[in-house]
Amino acid sequence: MNVKDMIKKSNINFKERKLNFLTYLIFENETMLVLIKNNKNIFKITRDDFNDLEQELLDYDFCLIDDSKNQLYYMKVKEPNNFIRKAFDSTTKNEIYFGKEILQNKITEDDLIKKVKNIGR
Repeated sequence: MNVKDMIKKSNINFKERKLNFLTYLIFENETMLVLIKNNKNIFKITRDDFNDLEQELLDYDFCLIDDSKNQLYYMKVKEPNNFIRKAFDSTTKNEIYFGKEILQNKITEDDLIKKVKNIGR
């Protein structure tokens, strides 16, 4: 499942940037979609990647991709109550796992395109 190709086919322009374990797409309205791929439905983000992401100073959402099940998950990050920032602030761990709440946010490819068109609005 290639999310970038789906977005390109929908004629949505973006710039791509890569970090250690994730990729993010920056759209014209200066918002980002963070892509995290795995072959299972267990997703994590490292402290370094999160700090790099936060330095962009742009609003962002997450799209998590489980290649083993061809399943997409979507999470809108609400500021300033960012659960990832709170998790890193309250621990010395170097990575945080997305929990059950992300697994309850399954979406289809069509729904993802609709959400991408509305990111930042």
